[in-house]
Parts: sequence; structure tokens; C-alpha cells
Amino acid sequence: MLTAPIILLGQPGSGKSVLTRILAARLSVAGFLAVRVELRQAPAEAGLQEQIEFAIRSATGEAIQWPQLATSEDRVPAVVIFDGFDELLQATGIVRNDFLMHVQEFQEREARLDRPVAVIVTSRTAVTDRARIPHGATAVRLEPFDKKQIAAWLEIWARTNYAPLAERNMRPLPVDVALRYEELAEQPLLLLMLALYDADTNALQHRSATLNRTELYGRLLKDFAGREIHKHSPGLPKADLERAIDDEMLRLSVVAFAMFNRRSQILGVGDHVGTHPRKRFAQEFTSRFPRERPHMQRRVRMDRYTSSRAGQIARSCAFRSGDSRGFRCSRSRRSAVPANPADSRSDNISPPQHPEQHHPQLDICRA
Repeated sequence: MLTAPIILLGQPGSGKSVLTRILAARLSVAGFLAVRVELRQAPAEAGLQEQIEFAIRSATGEAIQWPQLATSEDRVPAVVIFDGFDELLQATGIVRNDFLMHVQEFQEREARLDRPVAVIVTSRTAVTDRARIPHGATAVRLEPFDKKQIAAWLEIWARTNYAPLAERNMRPLPVDVALRYEELAEQPLLLLMLALYDADTNALQHRSATLNRTELYGRLLKDFAGREIHKHSPGLPKADLERAIDDEMLRLSVVAFAMFNRRSQILGVGDHVGTHPRKRFAQEFTSRFPRERPHMQRRVRMDRYTSSRAGQIARSCAFRSGDSRGFRCSRSRRSAVPANPADSRSDNISPPQHPEQHHPQLDICRA
């Protein structure tokens, strides 16, 4: 473990980042030196040591050099957690397929200098086929929730939120209703989205028999967009908020279409829309969403957050259904929602492959 990284794999929303936060906290209490590096925040082109030092400076406000920290008098075993290898790819638009090899070189150097360090790297499963895996690496894959785990999560949700829901005459999401959408409920993030959506008006409980998956996916995405806009612009009047949600849904629709059509996890502002050269995305979005709209000034371009998190959620909704469906556009809502299997099928889109199919040398564990 001290000369090769542990690779923590999982689907979008499977809980990789939350697990790294818990690990960092518990390791620190247990007497380890734990450093968590969010790769989407760290300088993408910097070396590993610079990224570690950047994370330390961001967390403590102090510019501490790694050798100084690793050789301090009260030296304790060190664990470095690089969270979001896939987001590092999205941040740069460059396939950093040698990143894990550099991790191993860093570990080997530290071991030679009597500063052994364990390293954990998290990544979405879908991008591991691009990475060079060092010899001796161990992969741990986060499995989806089973029915018992879904029930346990909802029990905690109900116990924690019973009082505020009861004040609005609402009920917590029952297990049997959530299991009607098991392909969503098996991933923690999407289960949370289901619970939040139902907490508003108990829509899932009242309409679970008539609410089809296409409509549900669209509502989940719209609900997600509304929360993000409210988080950054809490004082928007209702009419402006609705317009902002429509604008955001259109933006996410373009991103989702482009990611699916290109079979790509990465989408930059220089990409073209369509099969022949057109205006760049930044120009298209700027003209579509003029700067005089205050709530759009924050993101008039397609940034890496939009292309990553929105795309992850859109892809998660589609892949959870298991039939590799594409997207169709709802003109009245100006948004993209997953198409029903009967409507169309997309033969050029395939779900992500498991890492062991590409890297037989990996020691595969499942959590």
C-alpha cells in the first residue's frame, strides 16, 4: 500500500467524496497525518507535491512545504487522499493518463527518503479505462445501495426530518415508494434527490403510480437547478427564479446533448454545436443569456461545474434505467429529459465499463 495507490471507484453520486471526508477526519483522530486534496480545486497542471501543498495552504492558511511537514518532530504516518481524478480530467480537458503513475513515483520517492505515505485516489468508474494503472495498485469499488441500505438511509432521513415535515403536513418518503425507482435509489446522491423532491409536496407518494420515469427525471433535474440558483441568488423574485430555472435547464440540455453525442466526459467552451463549425459555446451562451440578467452574470459561459455535475446527474438518470436511452427535448419546458425506451434508442451510447474489464492486473475489491 505504501508503494502503490488505492483507487476508490464509484458511479456519480455513489459517495466517494463524502467517504474521503470521513476517512480524513477519522484518520486524523486516530493519529495519522491526513491530507485531502480536492483535484478540481488544485492547480491542474501542477505536480503532486505542489497540489498537496496547495491543499494544506487552502485548509490552514499556512504555506507549509511537504518535506517540512513529513519530517516534523511529531511525525506520524501520512495518508494523502486525492479526490476527483475524473474532475482533474474535466478541469484540464487533457487526458492525464499518467497521473496514477506519478502517484506511485511520489510514493516510491517518499519511501526511499524514509517518509512513507499511503495514497488514496478517487475516480468515477467510467474514466478508468483512460488511466495507466501502476503495478500493485488496489481498486475498491463502491457498490450501489441494496434494499436494506436504502431502507436504513430512509429511516435516518425520516427520523431527522419528521418534525419539519410534520409542520407542513408532509410525510417522509416511504421505502416502498422509493423502491419503485430502485435504479435511482441505489445511488446515495440520487436517493437524496428523490427524498428532497418528495419532501416538497409528497409528489412521489401521491403520483408514484402515474409519474413515469421521463417526467420524474425532468423534475429532478429542474428541482436540482432551482436549488443551485437559490443557493447563489436567494433573493430572486418568483418570476425571475422561474426564468432562471428555464435558462439553466436549457443550458444543461445543451451540455447533456453534447456529452451524449460525443460520448465524452469532457466538454469545453471551444467545442462546436452540431456537425459543422458554428459559434463557440461561450459566444452562444453569451448571446442567449445577456449580462443584463443579474442571475445569469455568475455563469454566462459553460464552466466545468456545469459540464461535470450536471452531466453526471443526467448520465446517472439515464444509466440507472439500464437501457442506454438517449435524450429528447421537451420544447414547452426547453429542457432535456431522458427518452422512454419506446420513443427511441441510441445505439452509439454505452454504459461505462467496469475497470476490471480493462485492467486485469488490478486487485479488485468491492465495498
